[in-house]
Amino acid sequence: MRRCPAGAITPEGHDKEKCLQYQREVIAKICRERYGYDGYSACGLCQTGVPCESGIP
Repeated sequence: MRRCPAGAITPEGHDKEKCLQYQREVIAKICRERYGYDGYSACGLCQTGVPCESGIP
């Protein structure tokens, strides 16, 4: 939960709306600025280093 940059993971579960908003506002900007990629923003950059990136936590 601490590692979720969007604050979308809580003891109650995964707030998909909050996650999607973060992807649209923050991740999309990072993709454009750093990588010149202006497409689908669900790139998974925020999932690096979280337990669910490689399996079910």
